[in-house]
Amino acid sequence: MKREIFLDEIEKLDKIDLVVLSCYGHVGIDYVGNLFDNNKQIIRFPPLSFFRKLKIAKKKGIEINSNISIKKLSGIVINNFLHKSCLASYNFFQNNSQKKQFKLFFEKFIKYSNANNFEKKLFLGIHYGLSKIYRIKILNKKYIFTQEDRTNHCPSYDKYFKTKYILVIRDPRPTFAGSLGMHKFWNLHKTYSFDRLLGNWLIADQFFKKNKNNKVYILQNEKFQGILKLRKEMKKLSKWLNIKYSKELTKPTYFGKVWHGDSSYLGKNEQTKPLPKNFYNLKNVTKRWKSKLNDEQVLDIEMLLFYSMKKHGYRLENNVTTLNLIKAYYRILFSYKEKYNFFKNIYHTIKNVIRRILILINPLFAAKFVDLN
Repeated sequence: MKREIFLDEIEKLDKIDLVVLSCYGHVGIDYVGNLFDNNKQIIRFPPLSFFRKLKIAKKKGIEINSNISIKKLSGIVINNFLHKSCLASYNFFQNNSQKKQFKLFFEKFIKYSNANNFEKKLFLGIHYGLSKIYRIKILNKKYIFTQEDRTNHCPSYDKYFKTKYILVIRDPRPTFAGSLGMHKFWNLHKTYSFDRLLGNWLIADQFFKKNKNNKVYILQNEKFQGILKLRKEMKKLSKWLNIKYSKELTKPTYFGKVWHGDSSYLGKNEQTKPLPKNFYNLKNVTKRWKSKLNDEQVLDIEMLLFYSMKKHGYRLENNVTTLNLIKAYYRILFSYKEKYNFFKNIYHTIKNVIRRILILINPLFAAKFVDLN
């Protein structure tokens, strides 16, 4: 009987549909993910970012393929995909005993699964192992709900699964301010941190335009602030996913524990108590990002993303004029400065210009050469 259930579970996972949660950057994606914790129709675990982590591991020179032993593979998975985090809601294991049990279940799945692709088998093996240690009834589930923080990795899921995507978006001004503040980095024109923010935003918008049908659901951060807005939005999202709405979809948790949220303005770690009252009130959010971004930075963000901002209903503070566009693009392309000598600064400025033009013209192509992870 147990073997029959095991084979049924393998078959179920091989055919299960996916919901992939991704985003435009620093937008509150973890909050949305934690709303789906313990849902009766969904298999959902902490943020995995499977294809992002797979790419990072391979970049480190770690061999991950069907030729290595199953035992070695389970060790690689635990150390590179399910490693311990300083954020409580990002930890897949509560103790070492769970880790040992996961290895047994994962290795059993990899051994007997008939999945015709290694990457698919690896992804499903992780979810099978975690489902078993948390006693999740796989046969009763409709979706695997997974998080992929960088949208450039989203198309990889379509190769192996029937997939729906939820893209979380937010006004880019608080998005950029919050992310730059988290890294204590306020020079907007400095390299890489800004490139990642801009590249990831543009890639997400490009992905949305390409898949603008019943496959992608845009969830605006501003629309789930306040219980009434949140309830309304989650009812719409439940209908789109064809799952039953429940009150649990308005309460962020991880493994059933209350999740109080996080904010770069309150520190890098998750909060251990509720956020201040009205913390995400739109007026308070605006006040915070205005305290971090100067007028030039606001202008630059708006000129670079004005089309996307208008399309998603975000009001600009500056007029889109030829002069403002020239100012913004000049600063973004030519204001890169570091503490180098004259000739080295010229070299890095040219390098910066080429990289950013590439990101602006074709961000998905740029991601092959520029580290946007």
